[in-house]
Amino acid sequence: MPEQCFGRTDLLTRLETALEERRSVWLTGDSRIGKSLLLLTWEKRLKEAGRVVRLVSGETAAGVDAGSFVQSVTALASPSDAETAADRLEQWARAVGKPGLPPVILVDEIERIVETCEVRFFDRLRGMLGSVCLVFSSKDLPDRVFQKNHKTSPLTNRMEVAWAGLLEAT
Repeated sequence: MPEQCFGRTDLLTRLETALEERRSVWLTGDSRIGKSLLLLTWEKRLKEAGRVVRLVSGETAAGVDAGSFVQSVTALASPSDAETAADRLEQWARAVGKPGLPPVILVDEIERIVETCEVRFFDRLRGMLGSVCLVFSSKDLPDRVFQKNHKTSPLTNRMEVAWAGLLEAT
């Protein structure tokens, strides 16, 4: 696990500020630019601070369907339909969240999850914002990720977009 994430101070600060303000972030940037390393670094920092945090990837079982995503996050078996899976995720968030400290779900490679899950699941995630903090990473902006899958994003105006570009000068 990385000890430091060089050249990403500004992005880590943006994530920290968003978390303090109970906002969610959609991290976007080219392939191999460092989004996954940034999420790993952020996960480590959050765990060290005693926060409830889960990191999953759409390229693993989490990308199969809504139930698999929820099971990957919560470690609880979940049916695959959007409503029941979202109910299970919401129950988990209430159970593990602390007053003023919502659980944090980091999702690398969100594209596959958008592909396999119904828009209704994302509608339900939208409704959970504030009681859970989401950080999604992808190669494209939210609208484009959803459009590629013939869907409309219910999250676009509710998640701050942060661009992972070239490394910052140190």
